[in-house]
Amino acid sequence: MAVRSCNGSGKTYTAAYAVLWWLMCFEDALAITTAPSEHQVRDVLWREIRRAYRGHEALFGGALNRTSLELGDKHYANGLSMNTPDRFQGFREGNIIDLRDATKGRLDAVFGTSDNVEGQLHDWVKQGKSDVVVFYSGHGVPGLKDRRGYLLPVDGDPNLLEINGYPVDLLYANLEMIGSMQIWR
Repeated sequence: MAVRSCNGSGKTYTAAYAVLWWLMCFEDALAITTAPSEHQVRDVLWREIRRAYRGHEALFGGALNRTSLELGDKHYANGLSMNTPDRFQGFREGNIIDLRDATKGRLDAVFGTSDNVEGQLHDWVKQGKSDVVVFYSGHGVPGLKDRRGYLLPVDGDPNLLEINGYPVDLLYANLEMIGSMQIWR
């Protein structure tokens, strides 16, 4: 989720509660939070997450740290800053598909369509051996007519998502069909 607006509008509060909601609603959920600087991760967003967590430790369980909440091996949230390129270490540069400002055509070309799953990602995945991490920072919107979840591409119209959005369930279905080892939702 990326939100741009004025100061004091509740963005941080909403993001903090969205992280905790995600972890509580989905088994083996993973939440990665980012901000432009370490200060914004630690002292702004994660301060709000710690504030919301306190008093509810029995409900959540786990171990809360300065920028992480560990609920299980595959059930956690982490905060990372984007001010240095080594924050996302562990992935070889050649194995990263960066879809900055992705259009609908680009999402189709990488993740496939309902008619053809063999997009760019399909060609990279080694069936049964590859882990695929999809980190999406953008707008997820429900369709006005069908209420399906959609990723909103930069050239998409939120009022016409059924036509020009990328369905989240299609993303999951295509990831399963190309043979990713695990899919965390």
